[in-house]
Amino acid sequence: MRAVAGPTFWPELPAFNTIVDQEDPQPLSAVSQTYDDIAGSKTTILTRLYSFASADIALQFLQSSAIVTERLDQEAPAVGDQHFFYTTTLPDGRIATRFFFIRGPVGATVQINGANWTRPKVARLAGPIDERIKQLLSGHLRAAAVPEAQLARLPESGAAPGPVLGTASVPAEAWATIVHKGSPRTIRDTLVRNGNATFPFRRYLRKGSATDVVETTVFVFKTAAAAQAWFAPFAAGVGKHPADRLDPGATGDRSAFRYELENFELQFVAGRYVADVFCWSPYVSTASPQCEGATRTLAESWYAQLGRS
Repeated sequence: MRAVAGPTFWPELPAFNTIVDQEDPQPLSAVSQTYDDIAGSKTTILTRLYSFASADIALQFLQSSAIVTERLDQEAPAVGDQHFFYTTTLPDGRIATRFFFIRGPVGATVQINGANWTRPKVARLAGPIDERIKQLLSGHLRAAAVPEAQLARLPESGAAPGPVLGTASVPAEAWATIVHKGSPRTIRDTLVRNGNATFPFRRYLRKGSATDVVETTVFVFKTAAAAQAWFAPFAAGVGKHPADRLDPGATGDRSAFRYELENFELQFVAGRYVADVFCWSPYVSTASPQCEGATRTLAESWYAQLGRS
């Protein structure tokens, strides 16, 4: 990504969207990755992959995505079995670039919001994605393994709030792009300096829901004092808005729970660990009220688990 878009484009947390992403036709599995420009341009890049039951269904996806008012270019970039490219205008007046393609039963999209990319530039980004899809379909591509030490820090299976949608070891930049207080570089550098150049992330589908997801993240610091220092800004933020504050349950004396911006977030410290539980609905405006209990219950179990580590 950075070789094409530039070094200031950093990833957000990955989005494992199987079931949650309601498309027509509905994919068997779905995943997306967003990149933000920390230089302040407000340009974002979103890549999505969909796995369908057959190549014919993937073609239906491509055809339905092509129902737009803009003029389509079906010649270039020449990526995938079939494809189309167009530019459009966002509601805020900014330009946007769109590219869709399919490879066998897999559909892919590249969306650049806030920039008019040329066809060759889009090809430089989409081409390697297509090559990896080919490797996946031929059985020659394997997901990068999450280190065992990181997996051991995530919630035990018995505490899961629902089925696992995906697990990954992600770079520190992915946390820096979603925390809106402080410089992204400072946040990234602090995590790296404390041994969190990468960290484990897991997304669950909340049991009983087709829209709520529960996300877990955990950092391990060199000392308990360093962990407490990392947690302090979150606790202070929750303290400034008592109307949004919720009961964190049995998660220790350094924990805070809030409902803000239509989502639930609980963070706690357990020795050298700082864990974060986040419940929200990516494709619905408001998370279900049941998110509150699911977040607290998972956090309580996880706090006890990390306390035994």
